Amino acid sequence: MNKTIILVGESQKSHAVQTIASVEIDPENLICVTFEPYSKVKSRQQEKLYWMRLGHIAKMIAFETPIYENDILVRTAVLHKDKDWWHSYLALKFLEPVWIMNPNTGEEIPIPRSTKKLKRKEYSEYMEKIVGFAADFKIVLPDPVDEYYE
Repeated sequence: MNKTIILVGESQKSHAVQTIASVEIDPENLICVTFEPYSKVKSRQQEKLYWMRLGHIAKMIAFETPIYENDILVRTAVLHKDKDWWHSYLALKFLEPVWIMNPNTGEEIPIPRSTKKLKRKEYSEYMEKIVGFAADFKIVLPDPVDEYYE
């Protein structure tokens, strides 16, 4: 059982009390009840799912990279990017970038926006875009209800 109840009023508080009261005590299958401040930023579960999905994308999408010797194409190599590369690439692709100025040239350069401070709703929308991106490559990403998510 995995349940989160956000207390916004007396009815949620009552529901939480009823839920705890209905739990059967089993020394072999302990249950942990945690009280913590509600955070509007992304949850740990979202973060875990995100990095698991990036790992899946990294394994499934390969790029053919040309290899040249003396300006002559000699072969192509299949290149898989790692999760960190995909993290930066997808953040730059789907999130509004942060623009910095190159002090030497004055050129504005986009850098990926951090996902750390995204609100839960923004993070969910970002994840939906990633699922759509993967679908374009005929990749079905694991869902939290899948047995191998944990």
